[in-house]
Amino acid sequence: MRVPRLALAGLLPAVALSHAAGDEFSVALRGQWAVAIDGGETQSLEMDLEPEWVRRFDNGWRLTASGRLRVQNQAGLRPGDMQTAGYSPLTRPWRISDTAEFTPREFYLQGERGGTYLTLGKQQIVWGKADGLKVLDRVNPQSFREFILEDFEDSRIPLWAVNVERPLGDWDAQLVWLPDTSVHALPGRGARYAFSAPMLVPSVPPGVRVDPREARRPGRVIADSDIGLRLSRFWNGWDISLNYLYQYDDFPVLYQQPGVSETGPRVTITPRYERTHVLGGSFSNAFG
Repeated sequence: MRVPRLALAGLLPAVALSHAAGDEFSVALRGQWAVAIDGGETQSLEMDLEPEWVRRFDNGWRLTASGRLRVQNQAGLRPGDMQTAGYSPLTRPWRISDTAEFTPREFYLQGERGGTYLTLGKQQIVWGKADGLKVLDRVNPQSFREFILEDFEDSRIPLWAVNVERPLGDWDAQLVWLPDTSVHALPGRGARYAFSAPMLVPSVPPGVRVDPREARRPGRVIADSDIGLRLSRFWNGWDISLNYLYQYDDFPVLYQQPGVSETGPRVTITPRYERTHVLGGSFSNAFG
């Protein structure tokens, strides 16, 4: 699935502009040109414009808003090559054309009140510390536009959430509630990184008709919301965490119903998103 390529990227450093006391505005411009090593053909020609605005209040709270304008001209990686059915209405990117889209990335209010630290709004919630792994990092779904090659911060889909953190003795407790029902964003058919493994896209036996149905995904704000709890502490040089997440799995289960039609055998496939209980923990230390 991974295509050999050579990437040339440029980054325009973010420039902070002060409009008024307590306001910060920055814009980052990133460009990427990727070519195949063996053939030399262009595989990615992309530009990302990422504005961010931060408003700081006198009481210590701050309001953060950020977005991303993406332009990609290469077929297979364009915004129009991605499925958008997995996004909730308030999280879905704004499609400008097949080659351009604007995504409101984050919009949250953050501050402390009575010893409790609050983050309210559209945000990324990161669990786990291992570099290059996403074992516990399951709170936010992700975009598979570039499979697992894209940076985690860019591939995560920020969700509307209530994030509450408070110390409890020697432990720090974090409670998250996510009424946003967005799931993984998957590449469409014909996209460069479209799933093609036999376990995910099995081959159809000759003479069998396949009838795919629309995915049954969660959509009720309260009843289908996710909730999670994380306890963490520092003990004898070790960072320890215990995690629990009650969520809809971001990958659907493919239910198959065999039958017979006028033309022969038929299999009806209905993708459904199922509830899961995720339990985990981590411990880390620095040696040497």
